[in-house]
Amino acid sequence: MSAASSCCTVEDEGSDAYFMSLCVELAGRSRPVDTAYCVGAVLVTSSSRKVVATGFSRELLGNTHAEECCFIKLHEARDSFLSGSPSVRDSASDQLDSAAEAIDRGEDLELFTTMEPCSQRLSGKLSCTARILQNPSVRRVVVGTLEPANFVRCRGVQTLREAGIVVDILHGWEERCKAANRHLQLQ
Repeated sequence: MSAASSCCTVEDEGSDAYFMSLCVELAGRSRPVDTAYCVGAVLVTSSSRKVVATGFSRELLGNTHAEECCFIKLHEARDSFLSGSPSVRDSASDQLDSAAEAIDRGEDLELFTTMEPCSQRLSGKLSCTARILQNPSVRRVVVGTLEPANFVRCRGVQTLREAGIVVDILHGWEERCKAANRHLQLQ
């Protein structure tokens, strides 16, 4: 039974709610800091609805965002798959091998995230919105809550939609998706 199964019934598996529950769980693993949100993200194949990469804020070194972690793992898995060497980044190597095969087949992906992908990073790093746009296999983004105005005015949803990406906001999830950020006074 997967980690998300503890929060969803079996008949929910593969639904948007199932994947958002996994994102909420991942956000809870983020180390809280005063200058950034705790976010969870999951990349899923569109047709088979299988998880191919997961991430949470600051999971990997370098002040990483949740979506960024997903893409780092995804691309490392693809590189490892193509070179024939095993992936070492994540203990779920079968998941990453599936990701690499999905990318190699050109399968469309969906990104689930507890919070609207950032459109600007104060650190100067590439925004999550820009990372999504650099990955043309991502055709749909599902968001649990819009980014509060604590740090910057986020235009992630607007920018993605303008670029032709389908963006769905999963209504009824806002409080659960913000729960990992109790250490911040969200606006």
